[in-house]
Amino acid sequence: MAAEELITRHTALSNNIIAFCRFLRQHRFFVGLSEQTEVLRILTILQPFDQPEAFRLALRAILVKNHAQHKSFDALYNQYWRELDQALDAKIKTTETPKPRPGSHEKAFLALKDWLSGNNSSKKEEAKDSMEIAAFNEAEVLTQTDFSAFSEEQVPELLELLRKLARKLSRDLSRRYTHGKQHQQLDLRYMLRKNLRRGGEIVELAYKQPQKNRVRLVLICDVSRSMELYSRFLIHFMFGLQQAFSRMETFVFGTRLTRITAAMQAENFDKALQQLQEQVPDWFGGTRIGASLEQFCTEFSHQLLNKKTIVLIMSDGWDTGGIDTLEKSMQTLHKKSAKVIWLNPLAGNLNYQPSVRAMEVALPYVDVHLAAHNIDSLKALLKHL
Repeated sequence: MAAEELITRHTALSNNIIAFCRFLRQHRFFVGLSEQTEVLRILTILQPFDQPEAFRLALRAILVKNHAQHKSFDALYNQYWRELDQALDAKIKTTETPKPRPGSHEKAFLALKDWLSGNNSSKKEEAKDSMEIAAFNEAEVLTQTDFSAFSEEQVPELLELLRKLARKLSRDLSRRYTHGKQHQQLDLRYMLRKNLRRGGEIVELAYKQPQKNRVRLVLICDVSRSMELYSRFLIHFMFGLQQAFSRMETFVFGTRLTRITAAMQAENFDKALQQLQEQVPDWFGGTRIGASLEQFCTEFSHQLLNKKTIVLIMSDGWDTGGIDTLEKSMQTLHKKSAKVIWLNPLAGNLNYQPSVRAMEVALPYVDVHLAAHNIDSLKALLKHL
């Protein structure tokens, strides 16, 4: 079992609740994105300091899955809040000279950078690697593990796997072949099939050549609060894919859309984060999927969408914006692009049903609805590109 993180006090109550979910995962509770979303929703109804007993019971009803967890939940709950009362604020270092207090935008981004970089921003950029992702000794276990279940000790290895997966997807997408007349590379499979009518005797040779790949990818990723648990991994995946595939545009959204293609093309991830700090104002804020997609359709669809464009939307589907706007935007995306693929972390749950109103409205215009909760689910993406 991984060593426990120091419990620290955050300014926002919602951040303390998210930290409590992580604390439970360290004690073998499975707390995924759906459970975390439900817990945050409770904050709109109950407050832990005004109605402590009702709040504790509500969290226990959501987060406890078996008898063993039921027996240990109350003790862990009390331990967390007791230690939280004694903890130092996570954003203050008393040993350093006080600095001017950053604005809310800077605070949110500094938290994001610390989280994504795993407190290791000085680490050198990994050397370009030609090894296939299957060569990893522990890949089979890691690729099937939900992103929400990784301990902090495993995160660096997971991020490395995500980068390799992104490069592998882009290589496979670019290395497809078609039948050709240039005598450079034999197409053995097609040649054997072609000569079957001659009893298998090789009379006629067949060749192959790289297919001219004109596919363009457009990634649009939700970085709102409900996606916080998964965005850290999906952003690394997007960075790796953008680095290796030239015909690609990348956007993120919370309450508004931001184009981050240039930032994702930076020479290393730290520089990409530095550029994102200046560009993205709403990390882990609210969600307005419809308005963000409408902004994309208005500002970018005429430049980027055609029948060779595949649109990838990464979101859990929780929307606080207008449903009519979402439906109209999805109609435009579906009409103007070759394919719309929706990657949903919640779809990895066997009991998941796309019952939220936004997903019900969007799905008729989605060609492929896939899970995005672990590496195996992202690997499955290739066959749809």
